[in-house]
Amino acid sequence: MIIFGSRGLDLKRGEGNFFCPNCQTDRPYTLKERKRMGHLYWIPLLPLGSLGKFVECKACREIFHEDAQHTETNASISNKLDVAIKTALSAVILSDSVTDKNELEFGSKLISEFTSKETNVEDLQNDLEYFDKSEMHSSLSEISQHLTEQGKVNIVEKCVMMSLVDGDIADEEIDTIKEVAVALGIPDGYVPGIIQNTIERISNKG
Repeated sequence: MIIFGSRGLDLKRGEGNFFCPNCQTDRPYTLKERKRMGHLYWIPLLPLGSLGKFVECKACREIFHEDAQHTETNASISNKLDVAIKTALSAVILSDSVTDKNELEFGSKLISEFTSKETNVEDLQNDLEYFDKSEMHSSLSEISQHLTEQGKVNIVEKCVMMSLVDGDIADEEIDTIKEVAVALGIPDGYVPGIIQNTIERISNKG
């Protein structure tokens, strides 16, 4: 008696990291394709077509639609936030065309404190030499969708703190801070209030 039939066979098509909806954190995944295979005596011999691809979490083993592999990871979002903060602060430092030692020291301290990357004065100085302000808007706009309103305000406040290092805030610095706010989705009309609140908070701490 000849035994013939068909069954599904899962074939590995790739792997990577994704945000697992079940684990609610970043996990490694395997991309698989389920093939319908004709078998003879339970030995798969004849491919009968594809039943589709899916993503399997290597941690919890749950499976998801193949589009899940493109879900942005927490690590990717964190990296974009680091870049956005560093970009915004760099723009403020360079906006008044005067960069002194105090600014570099404070700027490197802020970047180290509010990002995952330790930055010293030499690192910041080198980065400023190659800084391209034209990339600031896209960098901030991209991260804004992942931030709460307070999170956006926090970045603007850091820019205000940066601008205060060399004394009063110059008009050029205010213009840059407004650009940062608008790129994050905050109306520039809110900037004077954020500046005032930041100055008052710093004064109260002092």
